[in-house]
Amino acid sequence: AGGGGVRSDLTTAFIAAKDASFRRPRQLLVFKFPTAGPVYVSDQPLGAADGLANEYRALVESWGELQGTTGDATAADSGEISQMSLTLWNGGEQPFSDYFLGEYPENVEVELYQWFSGLAETDKALIDRFVVSDPIEFDEASRLLTIDLVSLPIRYDQPCGELLTREVWPHADDTDIG
Repeated sequence: AGGGGVRSDLTTAFIAAKDASFRRPRQLLVFKFPTAGPVYVSDQPLGAADGLANEYRALVESWGELQGTTGDATAADSGEISQMSLTLWNGGEQPFSDYFLGEYPENVEVELYQWFSGLAETDKALIDRFVVSDPIEFDEASRLLTIDLVSLPIRYDQPCGELLTREVWPHADDTDIG
C-alpha cells in the first residue's frame, strides 16, 4: 500500500461530507491509556449533540503538522513513519498530565481521526496510529503540554537485533543484559 491509493474504508456519509461545499472537518484524538482507558480530545468540545458516541474534551491548543506521511492514511501498513507534535491545555479539574503519572508514555497508543460535523462517530476515518514519545514538555506558566507522537511501527513489540548475554558480551552494562 503505497502513496496515492484510493481508500476503500471511507463510509458513504464521510465521502459526501468531504465533498460538500459546506463541509466542516474536525480532527479527533483517542488516547488509549492501558490503565485509565480511552481519553477523547479535540480542539473543541464535541459529543452526543454533534452525533458522536463519545465526549471529546476541548484540550487541543495546536495540532502541529503531520510529517513524514505520503498522504496515504495507511502509512502504518506501508512502513512509513509519521510524527506530529501536539499541544494540549493542561488545566482544569483533571489536568491531562495526570494520566501519565501511573503509566509510561510509550505504552499509550493514540489514534488520529478525520471527522465531519454532523456525521456519526462510525463515519470518522483513521488518519494514523501513534505512540507517545518521551519526553513530554510542560510549561507551568501557560499550562500547555507538548506531546510528540510517532507512528505505531516505531514501537517494537519484539527483540530487535541480537540478545545481549553475559557470555557473548562480558563487559556489557548489567542493565543491558537480556
